[in-house]
Amino acid sequence: QPVKGLSFLIGYDKMPFSNENLLSPWQYYFSDKSFLTQRLTAWSDVGGVVEYRWDETVPFSIKAGVFNSGGFSKQMQFQKSLNYVARGAFRFFKGFELTLNYAAVKYETVRMHNIDVGMMYDIGGLHLDAEYIYKAYSDRSFQPTHAFEGFACYTFRIGKPWLDDIALALRYDAITPNCNGKLSDLGMYEWDNYRQRITAGFTMYFISRPVRAGLRLNYEKFFAHVGDECKDDRLILEMIVHY
Repeated sequence: QPVKGLSFLIGYDKMPFSNENLLSPWQYYFSDKSFLTQRLTAWSDVGGVVEYRWDETVPFSIKAGVFNSGGFSKQMQFQKSLNYVARGAFRFFKGFELTLNYAAVKYETVRMHNIDVGMMYDIGGLHLDAEYIYKAYSDRSFQPTHAFEGFACYTFRIGKPWLDDIALALRYDAITPNCNGKLSDLGMYEWDNYRQRITAGFTMYFISRPVRAGLRLNYEKFFAHVGDECKDDRLILEMIVHY
């Protein structure tokens, strides 16, 4: 940290893009990640990031980075293209944060431009979260991809020796057809289908110290385009332990 508020990071890490993508697993509100994280933003590689943080009147942080594009297993190969990312987070008033993100990612022959806008708001036990991603492909190779997720979670503080808190959560997320930019063994680009999902969640944390431990129950209801078969509905029971 050469000057106040300025820092550098060099090494293998997540690209600083999107909100849920940057959370640690124990911070997730649902057992399953949103479509945004699963299909669009799960980027990790070797690179460097510079960040400037300001904590005065209107706190904010600005990040910009450059990363390899081959993935962790291909670091010994020469990288013909690089991935670029920029992120800004602004806290205009207590409990509220607005995030703006941009990433230019290229794995094969198509560069993908991702624009992300997100917001988070906490008041009392209520947490509100929403995020939208617009993804365009270079040379207009494919139709743009749109993705959205929004959820609300309310936490009831119990504070008993055997039950610390209970959380109820509800989420909606959706994504239009999406290409990850990687070629299959047949030399073709692969696509994910259009999907919508509603997730209802119930979480109980029994203890918070010396470890945070609890159980989470989620039900996911999937929706597809008319004529597309969708049998992905699931009930998930998860045990959570964080040291």
